[in-house]
Amino acid sequence: MYAPESVPSPALGDGRGAAEVVLESHFLLRAVFEEAPVGIGMLDPGFRFVRVNPKLAALNGIPAEAHLGRTPRELFPALPIDDLEAIWRRLLDTGKPVLGYEFCGETPAAPGKTRWWREDWFPVVAHERVVGLAFVVVEVTEEKRAGELQRLLVGIVGHDLRNPLAVITTSARLLLAGGLGAREAGAVRRIDRAARRIAALARDLLDYTCMRGGGSLGVIPRPGADLSRIVEAAAEETRVAYPGAVLELSAGPDVQGEWDEDRLAQLVGNLLSNAAKYGAPGEPVVARVYADGREVVLEVHNGGAPIPVDRLPRVFDGLSQWTDERTRQGGVGLGLFICREIVRAHGGTIEIASTEADGTTVRVRLPRGAPEPDVGLARPPGAG
Repeated sequence: MYAPESVPSPALGDGRGAAEVVLESHFLLRAVFEEAPVGIGMLDPGFRFVRVNPKLAALNGIPAEAHLGRTPRELFPALPIDDLEAIWRRLLDTGKPVLGYEFCGETPAAPGKTRWWREDWFPVVAHERVVGLAFVVVEVTEEKRAGELQRLLVGIVGHDLRNPLAVITTSARLLLAGGLGAREAGAVRRIDRAARRIAALARDLLDYTCMRGGGSLGVIPRPGADLSRIVEAAAEETRVAYPGAVLELSAGPDVQGEWDEDRLAQLVGNLLSNAAKYGAPGEPVVARVYADGREVVLEVHNGGAPIPVDRLPRVFDGLSQWTDERTRQGGVGLGLFICREIVRAHGGTIEIASTEADGTTVRVRLPRGAPEPDVGLARPPGAG
């Protein structure tokens, strides 16, 4: 399967002859090629197969020897061959590898079934000349299906919850306006609080589904948005949802900008809710808003146990699970993921610091002007 000249020159020093060492290296490489748990193949400059390992043959549903001398276009007409050949030509011209390329199609291994593969392609160089290309392939069909199912379920839950929750919250308000007794009014307020929190989660789920699918978060910046007013309104909602929370707010002058007020209310609500939920009981949640040149800054701080160090790098990742060690409450990180995307959509930045001594602080910086048109487009996983 491998010519000896393709094997690096071995170091001689163990008493064996050069031919013996080269032969051993040749068989080792062949063993790796034959036993590799991933598909490995090689094409010549005309895109004809010259090497195919057993795993690739199994993935394709064609014996290895039946590949040799034939092209993917001949063997696999149900694949996106035009796109693939364009990439291969560019690779042969530039010598630059192409990594992590994903595509779907059908092969004889499963006729009528659409499957997905992830491939790495790289040039084969001999005597300082590109003589072909090699590739490594893994099937990711199940991974793709699981991701699609997750997006589908999240989208269904997020969408189908909205209407019944609207009925619940509207009915609760009507009941509270009707002169209930203290005990009944307390029960209705608890129902209203729970429904509002579920409604907020449903909105986050819909946003998450949209962005994971490569869509835009969707912001409509308008001039004259006042971050201090947005924080005050979100604080009132947080006090309703967390009656025991103590919130301290402070705002400096000149904290207006061209922003989407509804999205910023979602951002601030998520930050205050997280702080109230995970902060130390009895310690205040402190929110500060102040101007800093061409930016307006929001800081939300809470005391209590810090976020674990190994969790911090992934704190803004969507649907990554963790458990707060002090409260033993689980979380999925969805709210902070949405916060990051809202800030990005406004052309701003968000960062978090969390230590035992200083507690947890989230700092958001928002430019006063509207973002550029392409700012805030969510990127699918792996897109950089």
